[in-house]
Amino acid sequence: MRVFNLALLLALALCVVVAVADEDVEVIEVDGDGSNDKAAEPDLLPGYFETAGTTFPGGRLNDRSSRGGRRGIVATRDIAEGEVVFKAHVSELISMGRISRHEDLAKVLAGSDISPTVGLAVLLVYEKYKLGKDSEIYAYVQSLPSAFGGVQYWGEDELKSLSGSPLLGEAQKRSVATSDDYKKLAKMIVEDNGVMTEEEFSFNHFAWAVSTVFSRSLLLSMSENEASVPVLLPGFGEFDLTVENASSIQLDNETIVISSFSGAKSGASIFVNNGMKGNDNLLLNHGTFIEGNPYDSVPIAIRMSSDDPLYGVKERMLRTIGVSASTTFRLAKSNNGTVPSGLVRALRVQLLRGKELDRFNVIRSGNAPVSLYNEALVYRTLLMACEQMLKMYPTTLSQDDAELKEIASAAKDEELKATRPLVGILHRRMEKQILLRTKIWVYEQWSSILSIDGGLSQYLEHY
Repeated sequence: MRVFNLALLLALALCVVVAVADEDVEVIEVDGDGSNDKAAEPDLLPGYFETAGTTFPGGRLNDRSSRGGRRGIVATRDIAEGEVVFKAHVSELISMGRISRHEDLAKVLAGSDISPTVGLAVLLVYEKYKLGKDSEIYAYVQSLPSAFGGVQYWGEDELKSLSGSPLLGEAQKRSVATSDDYKKLAKMIVEDNGVMTEEEFSFNHFAWAVSTVFSRSLLLSMSENEASVPVLLPGFGEFDLTVENASSIQLDNETIVISSFSGAKSGASIFVNNGMKGNDNLLLNHGTFIEGNPYDSVPIAIRMSSDDPLYGVKERMLRTIGVSASTTFRLAKSNNGTVPSGLVRALRVQLLRGKELDRFNVIRSGNAPVSLYNEALVYRTLLMACEQMLKMYPTTLSQDDAELKEIASAAKDEELKATRPLVGILHRRMEKQILLRTKIWVYEQWSSILSIDGGLSQYLEHY
């Protein structure tokens, strides 16, 4: 488990805006993911890689020391930028399609509407708990973490630190979806067809598998015309992750190749990238947190009233500009409060009056306002949405700072454990900062319109 620097935390508590350079970005394993618990079973993974021909050129796999987290790949020599650090045959990819190898399971799931993520999770349960040592990939599935630090595994008291955060709602949705999927699948697989026993296909086993897929899978497309699906690539999940652009993955004939953009010094960890993800994604799927994550954002969804007599017309207009009435936008930390143009355009459509419908071409052709009245409604709606979201939190930004100061003061040796409550405070604080910056942006935009050189005249014809 990683630790926070005390001086950094104190600075965070004392400042409203904290900028962290890319070289300061650090992935922190959140306490409670099992990475401190010693492993009890034999380590079969190195032998699995040797048999499969999977290699880590210039690196070596760390010994397993716990039942959670990632092992890490350490450079055994200096690795140059762009150098290949991983090779595996394409046949090593594990996807939902592998279900077809198991006739009994394939027959039950044929024609079902389960997603590729859920299908891959069912496969993992079958391979590990039904087939066990008879599975061709047992050495791999047996090596997968048995504990996770994702938000849905936090305790009730720990979750209080995320009260008001959209992340808490996402974790609850994930838990409900997992439970609903399990009930449907248990009836098909256990009760109706007896493909697995209740003990083999238990809820805990299924929840473990779902978490494994979310935390360890890659989204890959098998061909140019196919949508991306989650796949597991044994070996990839052992690299330390970063949100920086540190690696690429390519198919060279029949070999999957990962190259390191950043390189590594001998003895240092080799990092790979699995998407530019904010901390909400990392905490939900990986149980990790990044100080100063440049990809942090807050989801915002402003829905059009179904009672609007123009709902149908506006819904079609929204589709014309590439969004829907249920589209969720994100307020990005890196935008320093600037609202996405897509959200502004969507609000202009949602807030159109009947006499303004003929002005839709203005919205469709660019980012110009419809009218002064419509623009005022857009900014007021954004302000009200931010204020409503801020009211959802039981604490203010100042109270968060006071909590951080108290935690920092109680720390010993100038280091803090990355506990779940601490990470929860830091995460909700980031969300509040984004919402407050968005409010400032709205005020600035409206003031600009009303200024002498703000182009107010272009609005007056259509007020």
